[in-house]
Amino acid sequence: MTKNYRYFLYSIFLCFTLAYNLPTFCFSLTQWFSNLFSDKKIEQMTREFPAQEHIEIEINNTNGSTTVTTWKQESISFEAVKKASEKEIDNISVEVEMDDNLLFATTKFATPKTKGQVDFNLIVPEQTTIKLIQNKNGKITIKNVAGDINVQTDNGAIDISNTTKNVQAKTDNGKITIKNANGDIDVKTDNGIIDISDTTKNVRAKTDNGAIKAAIKQFKNDAHYELVTKNGKILLFAPKDINANIVAHVKNGSIISEHEISLAEYTMEINKKTLDQLRKNIQGTIGDGGGKILLKSGNGIIKILQT
Repeated sequence: MTKNYRYFLYSIFLCFTLAYNLPTFCFSLTQWFSNLFSDKKIEQMTREFPAQEHIEIEINNTNGSTTVTTWKQESISFEAVKKASEKEIDNISVEVEMDDNLLFATTKFATPKTKGQVDFNLIVPEQTTIKLIQNKNGKITIKNVAGDINVQTDNGAIDISNTTKNVQAKTDNGKITIKNANGDIDVKTDNGIIDISDTTKNVRAKTDNGAIKAAIKQFKNDAHYELVTKNGKILLFAPKDINANIVAHVKNGSIISEHEISLAEYTMEINKKTLDQLRKNIQGTIGDGGGKILLKSGNGIIKILQT
């Protein structure tokens, strides 16, 4: 094989290699230049506090998320992460203190025009009971807490998963998501979607403006399920063998069920008006009857689906 021929083969191989990896190469190069010329800065502050069986957390944060997770240690880890431009980072301060079972954290911006955010990350013992109040803006995420949970925020989504005891959550504006909950659930948002899955106890979910989706994992004879929205559809997923007493009402919309419902006995005239009302108002039993299910929507379809 001549030298020129070898160079020819190497050239073909190099061309194919560059062509195949060009998108990745360009993306990496773009990221490198972006990081090189970006003036965004990150600063972290960490503190550790003695564990408390019941803890109240009050967050006064202009902009940023709050995340609570658990660990096996008997202490509370607190981390604040400031994110802002190098020019603005020193104009944002974080203060945190703990008095008995109250942990208070606040952010201060030098001026109303100061731009940036502060994310709070807390790690608590698994059995901790949590009451969390967050003012202003930011998402709240809570995972794997075995104690009772009570969460409130002025403006932001709430995401809670893998709970053992009761959950209460309220936001003025934002989506609420509850996954794998093994206690009673009571949630409300003035403006946002509610998504609840794998429930085993009582549920009450209300939104003034938004859809509600809920999935039942277990439903006992004394269970109570209430889903209410003023404006939005309701999707209820229930096991095929569920036994329940059900009442469903929709003002503007209709009711559809994959489950067979034995309607309560009542006398009525048969005409277009009464038949139309029958699609909007349902009262009866699924299976042998049992726990209570109440579904109400002011404006939107209601679907009762099998799992």
